[in-house]
Amino acid sequence: MLEWLETFNGETWQQRWDACPASPAYDGWHAETISWWQRHGRKPGLAALRSGLLALICADVIRPGLHWLVGNQSKFLRPAIEAARDPEGFARLKAALPSDQWSRRPGPDALKAIARIIAALGGGVDDITVGDILALHRATPGKATEAVRLAYTWLRNRDQFPPDAPSTLHNLTSRAGQVDVDQLVDRYHLQCKPVRDLLVDYLNERRPSLDYNSLKSLSAHLAGLFWADLERHHPGIDSLSTWAPSTCAPPTRPGTSPPPRPPPSASTPAPKPNASAGSGAAPPARPAAPSRR
Repeated sequence: MLEWLETFNGETWQQRWDACPASPAYDGWHAETISWWQRHGRKPGLAALRSGLLALICADVIRPGLHWLVGNQSKFLRPAIEAARDPEGFARLKAALPSDQWSRRPGPDALKAIARIIAALGGGVDDITVGDILALHRATPGKATEAVRLAYTWLRNRDQFPPDAPSTLHNLTSRAGQVDVDQLVDRYHLQCKPVRDLLVDYLNERRPSLDYNSLKSLSAHLAGLFWADLERHHPGIDSLSTWAPSTCAPPTRPGTSPPPRPPPSASTPAPKPNASAGSGAAPPARPAAPSRR
């Protein structure tokens, strides 16, 4: 992994990780790595790459983002982070809870949520803040937020948060008021970072002239309906030039339009002219349609 990361710009391993194509999303992160090794005459196994990357995360050499870590469903992530980064902190947390709370679902998922925060932001269990939990909550889809809310309750009950912190996140809704352009775009988990950054820059330029609802609608059209849709139907797309109407036709989704008709070739015989054409003779009459009874 380090040999591959060395090929990207940056003064630190974290900067090289942020610059590599594996950092935006967990899905498919290994594709470019395997391709690079194959071009150099080696065929690393996917299990070996996963183990190597996990070792770098546990050693705090690189810190993937929360969206990336939420996509990582490996059963090895939580115990590895617990053992390597803060075994005492996890032990104290478990000792303060009934064993069935952290050993039965959603307890293990709540422990994994805490491990994700440590992997992404550094520190240990005692360093986690309300803002860290909320950031993970925003990055976590659907029903999986139950584990994040449970982790919040655990830490809140051990007086780790300020006294005015909410007693629970169960009433937290997706309506969080106005958010930054970055957060509007990141709702769609775009995998191509250059295009994601381009959309953020464009929306920031438009922001002064738009009300918030218009800005949110524009971000949904550009990031969600446009680019995220292209990424879903054309995995690996990494440039707007791929879609540029001046250079090529837009990619089409399979099954949404009929296949184009083949152009006529030189071997296709031309249709024979009607013998009656130009002779003044009337074309033959169509037979009368049968009457309905």
